Amino acid sequence: MKLDHISIWSDRSDRILACLQEQFGMKVLSGFDRGGQVIARGVRFRNGPFLDIRQLGRVLPGFDRSFHRLFALEGSTDDVEVVARKKGWVTAVKRRSEVEHPSQEPYVSSVSFRQGQGLLSEFFTVEHGPDDPRFGPLYDTAQSPLSQVELSRVWLPVEDAIGAEMTMAALGAVPQGLVESQVAPMSGECFQLGSLQLVTCAPWGPDRSIRLDLKHSIGKGHLAEPVPGLTLVVNGGD
Repeated sequence: MKLDHISIWSDRSDRILACLQEQFGMKVLSGFDRGGQVIARGVRFRNGPFLDIRQLGRVLPGFDRSFHRLFALEGSTDDVEVVARKKGWVTAVKRRSEVEHPSQEPYVSSVSFRQGQGLLSEFFTVEHGPDDPRFGPLYDTAQSPLSQVELSRVWLPVEDAIGAEMTMAALGAVPQGLVESQVAPMSGECFQLGSLQLVTCAPWGPDRSIRLDLKHSIGKGHLAEPVPGLTLVVNGGD
């Protein structure tokens, strides 16, 4: 599997998008369209993954956080179900062929992991189907302009380091050892997953914090925190 995208919900989504556009020159793309209203926007990185950013309140009424994120892995729904049965994971599976109202649902199959399963609960998997007109250029690599910014590392806070290591192994991530940084959270265990690295580390900052390490082909070292919980480190930090 590989990281397909990171879903982000924020009460200040416009601030995140403005930071990515103004400071890093990334083109903001339209995402999912429901009933003629675009409810997701984001940016796609040079090495493939993208950020799917949505405004809290309009999308998740009553949500009790000002910042939240989930990580989408691209993979076969059937294969994920096989692994889940072997590992005893509790899942919720949605298949394209079984959607009751196709006009109201994104045309993808997905597997989500119920809460209470540690780091695993912060992931879900997607299996893309045929083109769906409700999906904008954000989800289509053929329509997404080539970005100068690469997503190289994602830092994830974990409470159970051993459990997180087992989850990473089950998801097919390859251990790379300890990595250190000059920026919080300072150090963590690194795993290679597709074109980027995931680093599990001790919790820092607000609940559900995330740090994204970016490489810019012409940019200088830079650090940005557009909203509490989200840190962007460009061309530096190690």
